[in-house]
Amino acid sequence: MNGPNNGRAGPARPPDRTGRLPSGAMPWVLFVLALIYAVSPIDLVPDWPVVGWLDDLLLLLGTGLNLIEHRARLPNRPLLIAAIRWFKWLALAAGLSLLAVLAVAAVIFFR
Repeated sequence: MNGPNNGRAGPARPPDRTGRLPSGAMPWVLFVLALIYAVSPIDLVPDWPVVGWLDDLLLLLGTGLNLIEHRARLPNRPLLIAAIRWFKWLALAAGLSLLAVLAVAAVIFFR
């Protein structure tokens, strides 16, 4: 048997030894890192009620929707992928805008 495997069972090409993660693993890694950040006591924004929780929520929302978007690509559903992508960026933009407004209000209030 002459062919790419020469009669042997197994893959025809050598395994990937570049140290990169498989393509489906990156959204999971980002989501797990976001969960660790959300429960850790170290934050970019201190955990004051509402304002401090908003950055954790935005990070979890963004990575969670990214994970859902990546998983929805498997069955080839372009409309669902577009809707999830649109909602992800809309939610992140609205959350960041709210965070900026609350930061400006805090600066004005505590002046």
